[in-house]
Amino acid sequence: MSNKNIAGQESQIKDSLFEFVKMHIPDADLNLIDEIVLSYVVAILEDVSSDPVFDVEGFCEMMSAYFPEFESINHSTICQWIFELAAKLQTDEPQEKDISLVELSLPEILPKAKPSNHRSTDHRRYIIS
Repeated sequence: MSNKNIAGQESQIKDSLFEFVKMHIPDADLNLIDEIVLSYVVAILEDVSSDPVFDVEGFCEMMSAYFPEFESINHSTICQWIFELAAKLQTDEPQEKDISLVELSLPEILPKAKPSNHRSTDHRRYIIS
């Protein structure tokens, strides 16, 4: 998963974050989730996509600054959410089309020949039987 594509999926990340917070902290004020929090979650997802080591304690500490109840969410639940979201973003990511040789035809590959000014000679050989 490329970092450009993760940043392009901020809306999906934000929706997932809202859903996760509401599920585990029903009285949470989602207006507290600002661009700083969203950017932080995006950065975590970018890190997880390239290195599966996730500092769940650091994540909880950051999120607890906005939602003190976040500290009471089980760390395995948080890890599961982060890794599932990262996997979902990766599968939702548009894949670059691989070009195989089967899809190419010779006229598409070769440049168009320019007509030459000299006469062509028929060099075919005829077999007389």
